Amino acid sequence: MGYFREEEPLNSEDDLSDDEDLETVFDADNVAMCQFEKVDRVKRKWKFHLKHGVMKIEGRDYVFSKCFGETEF
Repeated sequence: MGYFREEEPLNSEDDLSDDEDLETVFDADNVAMCQFEKVDRVKRKWKFHLKHGVMKIEGRDYVFSKCFGETEF
């Protein structure tokens, strides 16, 4: 029919290959690794619901089962 166009799957470029250096992948001051339940955007404001995560923010480590937040981007 031609009404639908084929798109790349979400997060297809996010996977790490075996030959990437894991030491430099997370070379940042603030890092969060978690799953997301829901992410909403209205204009410039983003609201997110995260779960099962670990964060390193300003040198401190945080572990959480659920996290809710919002930011302007």
